[in-house]
Amino acid sequence: MNLQWQQLYQAALLEVRPEQLRHRIAAAEKVMEQRLEELTQSDPGSSDQQRAIADALRRLRVLADSECAVPRTGDSDEVAS
Repeated sequence: MNLQWQQLYQAALLEVRPEQLRHRIAAAEKVMEQRLEELTQSDPGSSDQQRAIADALRRLRVLADSECAVPRTGDSDEVAS
């Protein structure tokens, strides 16, 4: 069983440096998507691992949305004079 995706997923979750977080998330997502593809093609009985990867991908995307979002430039905060 290929569990490299779990190691990269954990590394992304534990990353505390904002400048590295996006890179860790991207690396984990890439390997997780590859693993899903492998499982779909070669191991139709692997639904538990497929479900685990899909759940982990959702969590990474929430993390990316909340922690890696580009800050807005206050356009809506400015009061028109």
